[in-house]
Amino acid sequence: MKQPKIPIEIKRGEASFAWHYSTGQVEDLSFDVAPSSRLIRGIFGMPFGMCYLEKRAPIEDGIQLIYEYMTDLSLTVTRTLTDEGLMERYEWRNVGKKDISVADGEVGVYVTFAEKYDLREVTLAHRAYTHILAGGKTFYMANARCNGAPGGVGLVLIEGQIAEVKEERLHPAERGDLIAFMPARTIAPEESVTWQWLVFPYADEQAFWRVVTPYAHKINVTPLCPTVGQSVTVTVDDAAPAEVEVNGEIVANPFLSPAGPFTLRPIAGDEETVLAMSGLSQAERWAEAYHGLSRSKKGNPRRHIAESVRLAERFAETGEQADYDGAVAAMYAYYRTYGAYRRPQVGMPAVLIKSSEGLRQQFARHVGGVLKPSRRRYTRETALGEYETLRVADYVFDGKYEQEKKAAYERAKPLIYTPFGILYTEDKQ
Repeated sequence: MKQPKIPIEIKRGEASFAWHYSTGQVEDLSFDVAPSSRLIRGIFGMPFGMCYLEKRAPIEDGIQLIYEYMTDLSLTVTRTLTDEGLMERYEWRNVGKKDISVADGEVGVYVTFAEKYDLREVTLAHRAYTHILAGGKTFYMANARCNGAPGGVGLVLIEGQIAEVKEERLHPAERGDLIAFMPARTIAPEESVTWQWLVFPYADEQAFWRVVTPYAHKINVTPLCPTVGQSVTVTVDDAAPAEVEVNGEIVANPFLSPAGPFTLRPIAGDEETVLAMSGLSQAERWAEAYHGLSRSKKGNPRRHIAESVRLAERFAETGEQADYDGAVAAMYAYYRTYGAYRRPQVGMPAVLIKSSEGLRQQFARHVGGVLKPSRRRYTRETALGEYETLRVADYVFDGKYEQEKKAAYERAKPLIYTPFGILYTEDKQ
């Protein structure tokens, strides 16, 4: 008897998803949205690790897939469309007779949404910026539309533990695929490890939290990127816990952050969520996150901006003319590098530029280059750099670039405002 054909597209009402027959990954996902606004533009739902797809079986409103690893580890993936969204269940089972040791970064699942760069018009209309909070049993993702629209698609962990989410980058100028990893552990014979999460559409931030909060703590840290010594407020589920743990020590909340890197663990019942915080200054942290100043290497022209900022800050403290002259010279060195005028930048020394007529002229040329249409891919670095460059220009030239700044702000808004609270210490608008 001929076996019925296994469908590669599953529909339920207005919702649908398509999966790849050879790899099992989700290739397309729609929740009553225009087909051109695809939510998946990367590897999603495919296991990370040495395994192959062995069996496929249709189920009601979904599909079940079985993967086999090379070490007696079997993975059953159950994908179902429900009234809430796409429910996915991943169950790893030790089918052998010996313990299986899973190391950090060895086993995981790809979770890439529509954060793929393209030309500005395409990116703003059809792409999203992905925001993630991962720590143990608390794991959620939100994909805010690049055009600033309030809706998007989210993911929340219902069962299991996620160690971390890492980016697999094939090219330094591109956003790579995201992978959620299993914590290091030993799996005994016949023991299983289960993840279950829900992928869902949301209309706005309030709708996002209505879905997420039954399953995960709502963690908010203000400011998220503190200056060393700055007071930080932590809330868990919109309430401030009486104490927090910093590097193993119980301290009051709010607290003064210690020097150097540290780990913050809000105390909230039996849940422990880890947030890594750098202790760097706000400008340094922002720049570091988006290929900025603190990543400057010898061959990177941004090192000149970093040097100018350093000397300008020292001049503000010492008043030494040599520091001021050195800061100006560093900015001139940046503008002598190839392509400097076309690149939007973060962390520009605004006060220094405004005080020097020569730098004002150079910077005006820089702003003109930033405003010209570009055929380069429109990345998160570009969006933030455009806004920061035009914000500085509006300050330097006394409101001349206000309209351009507002337009750049709208494009950068999905990065500045997230479902996890205000990302930066102040509203720069």
